[in-house]
Amino acid sequence: MNIQIIYTLLSILFFNLGFSQVDSEINFISSDSIENYIKVKNLSFENQDIYVLKNLESFKTYSQGYLKSPVIYVFNSKGNYLDFIHNANAEKKLSNFKKINRKPNKDYPDLKFWREKLIHFNSKQILEERNSDFYFVLNWGFLHNDEESIELINHWYDVLKRHQDNGENIKVVLLNIDLQDQWDLSQESRENVLKIVNAWKKK
Repeated sequence: MNIQIIYTLLSILFFNLGFSQVDSEINFISSDSIENYIKVKNLSFENQDIYVLKNLESFKTYSQGYLKSPVIYVFNSKGNYLDFIHNANAEKKLSNFKKINRKPNKDYPDLKFWREKLIHFNSKQILEERNSDFYFVLNWGFLHNDEESIELINHWYDVLKRHQDNGENIKVVLLNIDLQDQWDLSQESRENVLKIVNAWKKK
């Protein structure tokens, strides 16, 4: 991948993420890293719900306003975008999710736009269509290195899983927004990406 393309992709990323708040060095992660992180942090995440961005191009596309955490994106049964939930109102909205505005917001991409850009972190299968009443996409990752953020995501996930256990027909997607080993970038591209990411992070 041309270095200029990498700069273009990542300039968008940094504008949206604010890496200056991240203290530790950012790196590519593997599926094993994800599983180990979940174990060490004692998170209740189930492997079947964990997805990642398919490639650097998908990462670039998602970074244009969506690569934030902790947040939840809500879609209806047809995959239409409904709502953006964050820590200021998450608990109330998740507890009464059927009261979420059901009128699609056409200013944002629907789930069909994202579907082929998201793959399961282990199987690499794209996010499948299923007959769900609601889809909840929870952004999380190592990027922010923020204990409070990951605790919030874990809590929100538990609330949604309880809804599932009570028979609600919802799909929960835990979208890890980190740089992924499985993108199969060349060594040169990986080094360039990391150089840019960690240089911007220190600003």
